[in-house]
Amino acid sequence: MERPTSSFIVFLSVVFLTIAISNLQDFSFKIETDKEQHVHQKPKKIANNETKDLPKKTEQIKPVQNISAQPQENTKLVDAQNQTNPEPKKVLQKNDTDLIKNDKKEKIKQNDSTNLIKCDNFIGQDSCILHVTKGENIFVWNGTTILISDLFKQDNIVINEINALTDKEIQQTSIWNKNKNLNLWSVWNSFQSKNLPALNYFEHNNEYVVLSDNDYQLKIMTPDFKIPKSLKNKRIIAYYGYPEEPRLGILGELQQNELIRRIKNDIDNLQVYSPDKDVLGALHIIVAVAQDKNTDDGTYLERIPTELLDKYIDFAEKNNLLVFLDIQIGWADIIDEIKIIEKYLKKNYVHLALDPEYATKSQKIAPGKVIGSVSGAEINAVQDYLNLIISPNDDYKKMLMVHRFNESMLTNETDIIDYQNIELSIDMDGFGNKGAKKTNYEIFSLKSYSEIPAIKLFYNWDTPLFTNEELMEFTNSPNIIIYQ
Repeated sequence: MERPTSSFIVFLSVVFLTIAISNLQDFSFKIETDKEQHVHQKPKKIANNETKDLPKKTEQIKPVQNISAQPQENTKLVDAQNQTNPEPKKVLQKNDTDLIKNDKKEKIKQNDSTNLIKCDNFIGQDSCILHVTKGENIFVWNGTTILISDLFKQDNIVINEINALTDKEIQQTSIWNKNKNLNLWSVWNSFQSKNLPALNYFEHNNEYVVLSDNDYQLKIMTPDFKIPKSLKNKRIIAYYGYPEEPRLGILGELQQNELIRRIKNDIDNLQVYSPDKDVLGALHIIVAVAQDKNTDDGTYLERIPTELLDKYIDFAEKNNLLVFLDIQIGWADIIDEIKIIEKYLKKNYVHLALDPEYATKSQKIAPGKVIGSVSGAEINAVQDYLNLIISPNDDYKKMLMVHRFNESMLTNETDIIDYQNIELSIDMDGFGNKGAKKTNYEIFSLKSYSEIPAIKLFYNWDTPLFTNEELMEFTNSPNIIIYQ
């Protein structure tokens, strides 16, 4: 037998060497793959007997400090454009009615979500798609107070190639919130935590932990606020004052996150006793504050800075609140003062209020030293100007509120004209005991020209404060309740 030539031996050596290198690469790739799988392993599912330890587990969670900060690794974001592409059309049999229904349902859900932006870790201002991942998800609710069950429901789950509907996603989701003042957790949709308070609402600027057994995409649909064209058939809770100035009312005493929380709580409470009318919230902002010493322009008024007013107008719009801009008049011409804030009054949710108490020019005395007044003719001039502000193509009505607590504050009231597009409201503005307040409310707020009766309640001066239940028991209950 012939021995192999040297060239053949070299050839075999190259073949064996190539095979060895290939095996080594496969082995290296396997190690690297195992490492990647370990790094990206999803959070461990919480077992039933571990639920009681949840507060300890999440105690170290810190609130998100920066809106622009990237969310935590387990708070994965959803790219709506990539995640909601329609499924390919299916070949259906004529008698396959169930499949037809499901296909239609899928297409509806896809169409509803295609144009939605992805949610970040601050949710609530805009509709978006939230990617809930298996395990722990953290976000801050930055919208208005809303029932959790209105958002986290099976109908809001997005159906696509990645996300199939199984009827288990919401059932296997719980939501947690920690009250830092009480150091106590509350929970939504967890049957394993019966001893903890129930969590029912997402509230503005609060942080929430969502625990899920599944990955799924959820449409967060923020409610569309429809500005009422008329306020006659509504009830309104309004917080009165000057922004960031606690001496002039409740509006200036509270930070914005606490302000919206309090207003929403009052809305919910009043709605219980007002089944016949929807309850809305409002900010009643003093934009021109009367002074007891003359100002450079001779009006005895100090006006709110534009930047501060813009801040609260924007806050009201984002939180679906109405706005009343209040002029305390002083020695100013009322129409001139309205012109200063005219751009705001053109907004459908912004209305006007006048305080005759400080209109003292006719008496030649500084405001605050005597009770002032306005006339029926002046009220008509204001209504006429507001009527011009309203767009001819706009069928929204503008409200004019006038504060009053005695007869002399409104003179020649028989001259007042009823303008079709202006809803006139008289607010009983005095403080005192319940009997006196109710009597004056019936005298002033229920005048024939007062289309929308209002009453103001003073936290520090009314003895005691009317409750919503008591107010709704009036024969003619107020449509507007103002808190100062």
